[in-house]
Amino acid sequence: MRTGQDAGRYSRPLMGGRYTVSLEIVLLASVVFTLTDFATSFFALNKGFSEGNPLLNGLSGTLSLGTISSLFVTKAIFIAGVSSLAVVGDRSKDRITKKLMLASLAVLVILFACVSLNNLYWLVS
Repeated sequence: MRTGQDAGRYSRPLMGGRYTVSLEIVLLASVVFTLTDFATSFFALNKGFSEGNPLLNGLSGTLSLGTISSLFVTKAIFIAGVSSLAVVGDRSKDRITKKLMLASLAVLVILFACVSLNNLYWLVS
């Protein structure tokens, strides 16, 4: 085991470059599916569909915003949130935190992929 000044010189990266690339890919996928959800919801609302998300409806009522404005606000907040998760994961020195941030982003990607596919299904049919 190395100590002192030599310790930093011989230490390997915590999870390596593959982690950073994985984090970037999952973050990008999360943003893409969030924007897809926004676009499909926007088109559905303009076609006459009603919003079924109680959080979005509550935000519209509380802030006296239109549904599309509330949709934009929630998507912007979500993108800021997933970006924050990615930054925490990238800068953390703890392996568990890094894995937790990557897993959280992966779950959100799966969730928004399902939501986007559901929206596309209802728009096409």
